[in-house]
Amino acid sequence: MIVQQLYKVLVDKWPALLTISAIVYMGFFVATLPARLIRRVPLVGQELGGYEKRRIAYQNNAQRLYSEGYRLVRANLQMRYLVSSYLETVVDRCVSVQRKHI
Repeated sequence: MIVQQLYKVLVDKWPALLTISAIVYMGFFVATLPARLIRRVPLVGQELGGYEKRRIAYQNNAQRLYSEGYRLVRANLQMRYLVSSYLETVVDRCVSVQRKHI
């Protein structure tokens, strides 16, 4: 009996339930987006310890920390570029091989 009532509600209200589910999912996705993007940023001076030790190191020698951070970000961007260009090359080669066999 309960299963039949639940089935009837699902059949009758599926557009509304789908819309509500999509809104909840997008709200969760948007709410967690900044946290996921921030996790990709490399932390400079992690070997120094906590926040206070990094702050003191920054006050003592900001140029060194800036240079290290620049190097980390640049290496990360280069790696992404190399991987994406490698994948594009692989895909281009696969497509050209498939065209030759057609």
